[in-house]
Amino acid sequence: MASIDSALSAELLPMPSPEIVAQLRRNISTIHRSYRPRQGQKFPIDIPEVMDLFPGGQLPYGSIMEWFTETHGTEAESLSLRIGWSACLRNRFLVIVDPCFEIYPPGLSQLGIDLNRVVFVHPATKSDMLWTIDQALRCSAVGAVWSYLESLDPINHRRYQLASECGGTVGIFVRPLRARKESSWAEFRLLVQPVAFPAGEIGSQCRRIQVTLLRAPGLSEPIVREVWIDDPADRLLDIQRVEPFQRRYQYQKNRA
Repeated sequence: MASIDSALSAELLPMPSPEIVAQLRRNISTIHRSYRPRQGQKFPIDIPEVMDLFPGGQLPYGSIMEWFTETHGTEAESLSLRIGWSACLRNRFLVIVDPCFEIYPPGLSQLGIDLNRVVFVHPATKSDMLWTIDQALRCSAVGAVWSYLESLDPINHRRYQLASECGGTVGIFVRPLRARKESSWAEFRLLVQPVAFPAGEIGSQCRRIQVTLLRAPGLSEPIVREVWIDDPADRLLDIQRVEPFQRRYQYQKNRA
């Protein structure tokens, strides 16, 4: 350890202050990568209907997503679960923390999710649920952790964000609309709302939803997307394309 410290000191001392800071940042980044092998890595979103909401159709590992919805049945659950499954590359597991037994396993199969790589956890208490989510996010064998959270205090929110970075996992939380007012450490926040059909189309078997990306790194204004749900086939079909991604995001080049 002494040799490392002396080498760093010898390397940094002759430099002007800005160069010292830049060198320290590079050293810290190297250390983080050695302990967090997925740091900076991304995974493709295999959901054509919403993939262009995100840069390059990809999401970073080590991040937290929140999906807000007024009621169950708006497809926030199925969309977020499909994104969670997209993060489970290289035989990683999807952990579903479901204390109320609300997720129907055969329904996951219809979404293309392999139940052999899904871990269901049904905590008996809220403290057990909070602990389970934290531990699952820290596990490198896990690709994503999914749960429905009524409320989450800022301390646990920050705890999950750090746990996600540490494990290189993705935390995906479906939350009631009122939770949108809470402080949040999530890098991505989305809103899912039903869209009424025009008069004369009430008899259709399909229904529409609106997905709004509220927060993302570099996002300058919300991005809105409409899709329709074909209930009999449980598919998401494109209705309206959003504006090109580059017009809605502000890129910051050469960020430290």
